[in-house]
Amino acid sequence: MGDVVIDHLRVSVDGWTAVAGPGAEPDRFGCYWDLAEIEGWFGGLAVRADSEDRTGADGAHDGQPYFAARTVTLAGLLDAPDPAALLAAMRRLAGVLAGRRTGTLVVEEVATGITRSAECRLDVQGRAKRTGETSADWEITVYCPDPLRYGPPLQDSTGLPKSGGGLAWPLFTNGFLDWGQPGDPGQVILSNGGTADAPILFRATAGPLGLPEGFEISAGGRRLTYAAVVPPRQTIWIDTATGAVLAEGTADRRSELTHADWLHVPAADPETGVAGELTIQFTSLGGAYDEGAQLVAQWTEADT
Repeated sequence: MGDVVIDHLRVSVDGWTAVAGPGAEPDRFGCYWDLAEIEGWFGGLAVRADSEDRTGADGAHDGQPYFAARTVTLAGLLDAPDPAALLAAMRRLAGVLAGRRTGTLVVEEVATGITRSAECRLDVQGRAKRTGETSADWEITVYCPDPLRYGPPLQDSTGLPKSGGGLAWPLFTNGFLDWGQPGDPGQVILSNGGTADAPILFRATAGPLGLPEGFEISAGGRRLTYAAVVPPRQTIWIDTATGAVLAEGTADRRSELTHADWLHVPAADPETGVAGELTIQFTSLGGAYDEGAQLVAQWTEADT
């Protein structure tokens, strides 16, 4: 049985949109796509684990549990202005994600403003069955290899750590003790209000001097250590979701990563709802300082 649609939702994929609840508007062809049911989006994921039965004993040796891929079925009603428009709309539905194309399934909870998305491909072709001269029931099923549902993209950045100016004579300025220019800890704090740990895409870019011995990204005793020279202005990409390490987004540099603790932003506390946080530290190896070096972190809130 599908998830009951009780709130105002807007669902879109591959340029096609359906709406549940008030405020529905026709598409550019004058057709209304009413979303009556969404199955597989709000929970219900299967769980897999490499468990092995105990030999000569009850039970099993349990393995690490993982979520399986997500399958989402959308169904509803189609209302067209005339029979010809109905037929054209049925053809458009059959063409959503047709062939080997992939797309992004976006589900917006209009009342709360919460939007989540997942990359998908077609699982069962869109199909419609006439219920009248200008109306039809419709259904389409998509397959999401990554089961997580992601929020809008977030981004933060930092340079390398540097010390502050400190006390200097004269000690006071306008009657206040002058501690000089503030320093920079070389840190960023990432937050995640979702129900799943969120992967991070890092972009470490050298400045005009370069990083002759590489750099390290660390958090809570875990680290990503890139122990190779980074020439001036070069960017190294590290994706903690896939384990990819690329120079300029194309050349494989995975072998240069001597420590690979794949950092994720922890999920929110399930009891209090307080967002999870991860403090990221950016440092250069060997103590080299490059004023223009920068670390950019990109992530999204993630839900199971």
